[in-house]
Amino acid sequence: MRSTKQFLAKMLPAPLKRAVKRVLRLPLRLWTYKKKFEGVVIGKEDIVSGLRSLGIKDGDTIFVHSSFSAFGFVKRGPEEVIEALLEAVGRDGNVCMPSFGPLPDDKTFDVRGTPCALGKIPETFRRMPGAKRSLSPTHSVACIGKDADFITKGHLKDETAFGKSSPYYKMMEMGGKVVCLGSPFTRSLTCNYLIEEEASDRFPVRVYEEELREFVVIDEKGKKFFVKKKYHDKSLDPIRVDNRPEIAGWLERLMAEKGRLRRAKIGEAAVRVYAIKGLVDTLRELLQEGKTIYAKE
Repeated sequence: MRSTKQFLAKMLPAPLKRAVKRVLRLPLRLWTYKKKFEGVVIGKEDIVSGLRSLGIKDGDTIFVHSSFSAFGFVKRGPEEVIEALLEAVGRDGNVCMPSFGPLPDDKTFDVRGTPCALGKIPETFRRMPGAKRSLSPTHSVACIGKDADFITKGHLKDETAFGKSSPYYKMMEMGGKVVCLGSPFTRSLTCNYLIEEEASDRFPVRVYEEELREFVVIDEKGKKFFVKKKYHDKSLDPIRVDNRPEIAGWLERLMAEKGRLRRAKIGEAAVRVYAIKGLVDTLRELLQEGKTIYAKE
């Protein structure tokens, strides 16, 4: 199914792809409006209260994966969700979101204009005044908060997107938490790549392509950088945890049993919160048993 989607994405012209997406999203939009008429309407206060119940507090650094449609009906749209996240962490905290998506054919990433393909909330977020966006052609992160400059700067320094100069490593070192707002657990595991970086040559799976890929990266001032980066081997996608719901479900239960993951609901959205370090600790322990996020069985 995934390979069919990838084939169609390459073959269909852009206008037709947009039309297909609108048709596919129609049932979800109808469901959202049904929730509105049923009185399932979510506001900022509901989201802040739900996050507080899951341990999010002033000064926290949170990395948010989201599905806007999962909430039901939000009064003022994605902006209200973002306002709630910023209020939950306060002036001394940081809200970060993945802001990457499929690269165009020319392999150019423009930090000013390349859209985020991960949904309404992160795309709205990365365009907001004060948002900083890291210079990574494959795994860019957007951030608003006290430490936004520190978190996002230097992402081009390392050969991979998950080195010690990356937002992912910095968020972990800062005690950062992943907040999964309605998004499936399988789609909240971006930070799992940190264990590959840590283990390096000891990691039992060759996860990157042998040849470096070339990219063009354009910064806020329009300056171009020609870079070569390691790129994850797409042939491993079918056996990776984010495409194996049964394994992801097992990992989620394991983290909950270890006290490293909390769950609740905000409106219609299932919400999960876990520390990035808690995920990496769990993966480190599994690696000692010879287990990784890449599973053939």
